[in-house]
This record gives sequence, structure tokens and C-alpha cells, in this order.
Amino acid sequence: MEHLILIIKLAKVLSWPATVTLILYFVHKKYGDSITSLLESRTKGSAGVRSEGMENLREKIMQLASEPDPKQRLKIAKEALKAENVNGK
Repeated sequence: MEHLILIIKLAKVLSWPATVTLILYFVHKKYGDSITSLLESRTKGSAGVRSEGMENLREKIMQLASEPDPKQRLKIAKEALKAENVNGK
């Protein structure tokens, strides 16, 4: 019985980092090239141009980070990863 309680506590502790890791993985997968080119242009001294899609992504990430409710965080993450939101439409 103690092992089961330990496993449940461990799952509770690891659920938040696992969620963040998965979200960051999908964001990197979808926007990795854009983020890399934006960072490269900034290091070369160029002001760079923020696309509307990147600004929307930044807003969603900030909203996600400030949301205390796990169910609401999941809803925000799903909305941010929808195809129409990724394409900037």
C-alpha cells in the first residue's frame, strides 16, 4: 500500500514538469526555425521583425505560465497548438 501511495505522490509531482516539457517540445517543433532565425537576426545587430504569429505565441505562453488551474492550462495549450493558430489565421 505504501508503494502505491508513493507512486501517486510521484505522479502528482512530475505531472507539471512533464506538461511543460511536452508543450515546449511541440512549440519548438512548430516554431523552431522561426525562433532560430529571429535570434540569429537579433545577434547580428538587426532589429528583427516580430511576426503576428510569434506575438500570438508569446501571449499564449505568458497566459499559460500565469494560469494556476491545470485544466485551464491544458485548454490554453490545446488552443495554442491548433492548426489555424499555428498558421497565423
